[in-house]
Amino acid sequence: MIVMPGSPQKALATDDILSLIFETLYQESTSYRIIAPCSRVNRKFHAAAHRWLWRSLPHLMPLVSLLPEDAVEVTPTSATLKRPLIQPDWKKFVEYGRCVRTIAHNDAPSTPYRNCPQIDPSILLAIAMHWPHTSPLPNLVEIQWSTGTKRGALGLLPFCTPSLRSVQFVIKPGLPAPVMDSVLERLANQSGLESLTISSRPHATSPVSQSALDTLLLKQRRLKKLDLSFDSPVQSHILPTLLTLPNLQVLHITLRDMDALRAIPPSEVNPRMPSLEKLWVIGSPSATSYFIHNVNIRPSHTLAVHSVDYEAEHPRVSGLAPIFHAIDTFPSRELTKLDVMVSHWGQGEIENPDDYAMPSRLLEPIWEFSTLITIRLDLGIPLMLTDADVRRIVTALPNLQNLNLGAEPRYTHDDFVPGMTLATLVTISTHCRYISCVSLFINATKGFEAYNPLVHYDSPLVSLNLGRSWIESHYEENVAILISDVLPNVENPQYTIGDEEEGEGFEDDNTQEVDDDDEGTAEDHADPHCQATMTKCWRNVHLMLSVLRKVRRLERQRIAMSAER
Repeated sequence: MIVMPGSPQKALATDDILSLIFETLYQESTSYRIIAPCSRVNRKFHAAAHRWLWRSLPHLMPLVSLLPEDAVEVTPTSATLKRPLIQPDWKKFVEYGRCVRTIAHNDAPSTPYRNCPQIDPSILLAIAMHWPHTSPLPNLVEIQWSTGTKRGALGLLPFCTPSLRSVQFVIKPGLPAPVMDSVLERLANQSGLESLTISSRPHATSPVSQSALDTLLLKQRRLKKLDLSFDSPVQSHILPTLLTLPNLQVLHITLRDMDALRAIPPSEVNPRMPSLEKLWVIGSPSATSYFIHNVNIRPSHTLAVHSVDYEAEHPRVSGLAPIFHAIDTFPSRELTKLDVMVSHWGQGEIENPDDYAMPSRLLEPIWEFSTLITIRLDLGIPLMLTDADVRRIVTALPNLQNLNLGAEPRYTHDDFVPGMTLATLVTISTHCRYISCVSLFINATKGFEAYNPLVHYDSPLVSLNLGRSWIESHYEENVAILISDVLPNVENPQYTIGDEEEGEGFEDDNTQEVDDDDEGTAEDHADPHCQATMTKCWRNVHLMLSVLRKVRRLERQRIAMSAER
């Protein structure tokens, strides 16, 4: 806070000053280590500090530990109820509960909290029975709840307070549908809700009913963020209600039922949900493109599409094209982030030659968005982009910070040769003033002639992922020299060889190991782009990079010392 000389200032009492101090300390990542000792200074410090120490709880256990020892048995692994709880037992629970603003619960975490026992559902049920209509945490603002049991879901109900603004509910397998309806009904009565997330674990059957979700959306008109990332046809059927939310800014939705989408009358005049800034869509390419184009959804800042083709075993260019055609119809050219990812259930071979790679002409609508700062195109197949195409991209998008052009295509063909070369790295270094992260699938055996050792390169790029890029032993030295000079701030480039194992940073403890005694088969030696050969090449590049970095560092130190003399 800036204090102007001579201007009247508000007189602050001791409590106000302490509150400001702890509010500042709370912003630090190590706030608990700093504030906890302060709470033991004196009574005033304790009263002010404990409000911040209890403000955000990663688990319910701190509150459960306030219950009497003869009522709750706590072991290193669990907390269970020994006897029914009576009114005096809740005194400290209520006292400290007033300070809590954020809380989380997971009845079966994949990674258990350190030194935190698992809470028995009987304790959650006791809380729900003691507060059937009110809440023990009257000032709660945000809650994260993950459960797959009836008692675990019912344990959420007492924490649905009028002050609640954000709810994240993760559905696990086994949760009964009637219980889920009760949770949605209770959430529907929270008039101040601004952010709602209902998600499910992969392959979990969603118990969310259309009527309960419809009712919730009809009542929650103040919602600004809605994340419905559970896999169910229900989402397509509640779209008519969802599209009427006036203040929605962020939407994450899964679309499965194409017939339900077609039942929505097209909006040809004004985009629906005019406040929408960010849109994440999970669905088939046809459903996604129909939702964007015909339903007329136009996010102003972020468009993220995770297209899941449930029928095709491999990417099809004909199936992906409608998505980019829909993007081309955007009336607004203010998008700042575009993320398109394609997944497929199968691992079938690509038979049609036209489906081996994504033609650059289909991607041209993207380059019209001059405001883009982040692009991620993970289409499963390589992009047919050349060095000239990349030059067009970076020229058209001067503010790029993150560029991912599919560094790790999952479907390739023996006849496909990457069109981007080392010249692309030189182009990015010289044209992108704000770039920080780049992921590319290049042919590292070509393009070295674009490098000029007399030019001073000062690219801000710090993260480089070369994915499954091609390399041969004859070009290891060229690649190392170019990366070390053209991209001076990239310490550890990344690459991926093979289908399952990754090499990160060319480091021996992260890279795929290739034993010197196992140099591959005769067929491997005949193919310079086999896994074993390219892994060995990238390891050699890493070693050369380490030496070059050290030499350049010593040279800079020598120049600095000479300048001081």
